[in-house]
Amino acid sequence: MSTAQQTALAEGFTALLEVAGVACVFGTKTVQGVLGQLKPDDSRLLGAPDRSALLCVLTSALTAQSIAPKRGGVVTVDGVSFTIGRRPDAQPSGIMEILIAPTA
Repeated sequence: MSTAQQTALAEGFTALLEVAGVACVFGTKTVQGVLGQLKPDDSRLLGAPDRSALLCVLTSALTAQSIAPKRGGVVTVDGVSFTIGRRPDAQPSGIMEILIAPTA
């Protein structure tokens, strides 16, 4: 069960999707996500390619379409191909964080 803070974050993220959302295609299935850059000192970048970014999507959107992103998989974000760099992190807020890097 989500806490009030987790629910508020998920609701805030839904509003962010409306203004900054981009199409994220996993195979043939599309969900909306938000693409952002991590700060250079973010611990999630350790061992990751220099051009890594963070893609955030609602876990419920992935589940609704039976999308299970995994390390090494490919996602096309706004027409650009990216490879998933590590196992996605499902946050208690209902947001899935996916570390991605441009596909070579």
